Parts: sequence; C-alpha cells; structure tokens
Amino acid sequence: MIKMKQTSAAVREAVGRHPLIRRAMAARILNYSAAARAIRKEVESLVGRDAEASAIVSALARMESEDAPRAEKLEIRQLLLKSGLSDIALRRNERTITLVESTRQKTDFGAGETLIETLGDHEINVVTEERIAGELLRNVSEKDVLRHYERVCELCIYITENMSRVPGVFAAITLHLAANDINVLECFSTLTEFSVVVEQEDAQRAYAALQELVAESSKARKR
Repeated sequence: MIKMKQTSAAVREAVGRHPLIRRAMAARILNYSAAARAIRKEVESLVGRDAEASAIVSALARMESEDAPRAEKLEIRQLLLKSGLSDIALRRNERTITLVESTRQKTDFGAGETLIETLGDHEINVVTEERIAGELLRNVSEKDVLRHYERVCELCIYITENMSRVPGVFAAITLHLAANDINVLECFSTLTEFSVVVEQEDAQRAYAALQELVAESSKARKR
C-alpha cells in the first residue's frame, strides 16, 4: 500500500519544484493564494485526495515562517567597506597557482590590503588590490583568464563566533541584499568574518542595507 503524504509535506515537496515560488518565499513577497493555485494539482496528486486551497495557503504560510532567517539570530559586531579591488577568475594549472601564490608577498596586510584566494578543482578565484591584479594579469596567459571584474568592493561583516552554528545567518545577509536589488558577485567566510563582493556602484547601497540589518537584529534581540 502506498502511503500518501500529509498536506504540509506535500506542499513543501511541491514548492521545491518551483524555483520562482521558493525565491518569492525567501524574499517574503509570496502571494499565498496565487502560489496555492499554482501547486494545487501537484499537492492533490501527492496526498491522493482533494486539497482545500485554504489548507495549502496555511501550509505555505507556516513553511515561510519556519524557514525564514530571523533578524534576532544575527550578532554583527562591525561592518567594513573596502574599495579599489579586482575580482579575477583563472583556470587552475601549475602556472596560475604559482602566480597567485606570489601575490601574497606583494600584499601589504599590515596596511589593510586585501587578498582573498579560493582554489577550486578547476578554477582559482582571486580578490585583490587593483595594482596587484594588474601585475597578475600581465603575467597570466589570456586563455587562463576566465573572468575579470574591475572596481569592485568588499563588504566585510564581522560576526560573533557562535554564528557559525546558527542556521540561516548567511542566508539572512544575502537575502537582505537581494531584497535591496544588490547583486553579490562573491561570498567568502572565516570563523568570525563573512565577506561579500559587489560592484562599486552598488557598494554604498549595500553598506546602507547591511547597516539597516544590523539595526534590525539589535532591536530584535532587545525585545
């Protein structure tokens, strides 16, 4: 005998098949009634019976409430905006690895200069000062340069150590930026730092949006 799903489980599964509904829910702009109409047939197929639109709407509302990142989860200690950077994606090979490693000696970390390296299986991503990026690109073969964004900014969000074990923290940050129509080019994290890279023209709006999020989280924790 086939065991049919409960309405709430069926709604969650149906929503998982619809990226647009998931995005609207994440941004908290979902029209429950319209979404319920869109997934009703799928839900009925999963539960094996007719499903009331009101029951689907209730399940969608519960799902959004349960999954939404909460402002009170965030404990942000400081925000820092760094400009004058380049974001470079390279093909990974022995030559590019050596060249990227050499940028460390050229970076003045004591003066606050930025160097972020990410090594993937097939690619290397580097976010660094424009002067260092220029030298790196002069020594790299054109065929190994996969992408180059000039004049980008890094927003470094300093969080408390316990944040790494709290679900939804990084999602709360990126979703808040997305809700403000800010495109995130890259994300990086350490134990107490979470950095996003944005276009220079978006930097001030991104900083203001994150300041707003810091204020919201502080206010929520005091309630």
